[in-house]
Amino acid sequence: MLFRQNVVVRLWPRVATVSAAVRTLTSRITVRDAVAATSTREDVSVLGWVKNMRKQKELVFIDLNDGSTAARLQVVAPSNLLRGVHLNVGCSVVAKGKIVPVSLASQDVELAASQVQLLGTCDPKKYPFKRGKIHGVEYLRQFPHLRPQTGVFSRVLRLRSAATMAVHRFFQDRGFINFHTPIISSSDCEGAGELFEIRPSQAAEDEKRFFSTDAFLTVSGQLHAEAVTSGMSAVYTFGPTFRAEKSHTKRHLSEFYMVEAETVLHGSGLSELLCLVEDLYKHTLEVLLKDNYDDINYFHETICSDEAKLDFDTEFHRETICQDDLF
Repeated sequence: MLFRQNVVVRLWPRVATVSAAVRTLTSRITVRDAVAATSTREDVSVLGWVKNMRKQKELVFIDLNDGSTAARLQVVAPSNLLRGVHLNVGCSVVAKGKIVPVSLASQDVELAASQVQLLGTCDPKKYPFKRGKIHGVEYLRQFPHLRPQTGVFSRVLRLRSAATMAVHRFFQDRGFINFHTPIISSSDCEGAGELFEIRPSQAAEDEKRFFSTDAFLTVSGQLHAEAVTSGMSAVYTFGPTFRAEKSHTKRHLSEFYMVEAETVLHGSGLSELLCLVEDLYKHTLEVLLKDNYDDINYFHETICSDEAKLDFDTEFHRETICQDDLF
């Protein structure tokens, strides 16, 4: 039962319906899972967007992608199955059938469709992305609802997601407690950067403050993390950070996410801290190279072509810096 405003809502009559929905969802798989299959899988459904399609007399070949991977799943459907269905690049569909192994150079499996349902239409004359054309980032930014379908943005989002989870797993496995620091703060955190000031949008000139003091978007969660370590020996925060430096270049970010960890150390504290930072970098890179190699390789080939050799067994170089060298 759900309780809200003294109203009791009974859910028992809908249990059968919910159970049926759960059973239906269990047959749906992602394109990533589909292309990774090594044997026949019966009665599966895959949802995605049409990236390309080829029509023959008896068969229609549809390249499907759902953003879970850069790879595309080839759906093979009888032509009569799509009679009256107007498919083109950009449409969203759900294809049902079975995954079967194939002996092709470009793929190991395909979906032999028994049903293809059109979910969302797409006007090819208005679709902004043309096949075979490389669109610049500034152009893609005009279409926030469509740009995740492109190779660049989908790869960035997958890498960011994988890196985020790798960072969390790294700290969780070492006993660190994650907590959230305030986004609105009255502190500049030891002068970490220029601040974005927060004011009510409709406030009168003499009522600029919403709080009893000046308020800003956070530049760091460090001070909060230091306070929490008074009762918890190892904590970290991973949240949004804002810097108001007037430098509108590609090398400056006004908003970004930052990892900040605090731990109670003793004895060889500095050495332990350096090892922790090194291990975090290595762990995150190892996870990305293992689980998202195709995405990383894409940027390596298209943006950064320099050969990079990563040796995870070699320790990072440590260099002692005297205090006088900092000024």
